[in-house]
Amino acid sequence: RIFFLKVWSIIHMMKQQKSEDKKETNPGVLRVALCVLYTQEKRILIQHRDGNAERYPRLWGFFGGRIEQGETPNQAVVREATEKLGYTLRRPQLGITQDFWDEHGIGIKYAFITPYDARQEIHLQESAGFMWTDKDLTQFLPMTDHDRDLLRDIARLLEGAEKK
Repeated sequence: RIFFLKVWSIIHMMKQQKSEDKKETNPGVLRVALCVLYTQEKRILIQHRDGNAERYPRLWGFFGGRIEQGETPNQAVVREATEKLGYTLRRPQLGITQDFWDEHGIGIKYAFITPYDARQEIHLQESAGFMWTDKDLTQFLPMTDHDRDLLRDIARLLEGAEKK
């Protein structure tokens, strides 16, 4: 199984060299688009899923969801931001892709990392709650390992952008 996952990861990384806007369809892989908003202080918005969540109920994670058939990751993240947050993304930019696997199977996360526009209010549509955080404050929150890894990678990316 480990060998299969390593081979799959290598193949996926090679495919990522194609345009991320290309519509991919692979029914065996869960594809999700994540809206990662951050403040000037580099605090990142995360959600607390409610008990009715399809995946990872009652855990902390990112706002987003499944990429629908025929939808690009860009289209999906715009739709998800509106559905989950009542927030309008203007020009989302893909920041990180992450392969993951769990008891449900394998998947790909497309994390769109975007500065928060404070002129827009967040109107929570789904989930138990949200908070602005940094990677250090989440160490004791119930969260999947792959979301914690993604949060760490996003924080590094934001720290690197600040130094430039």
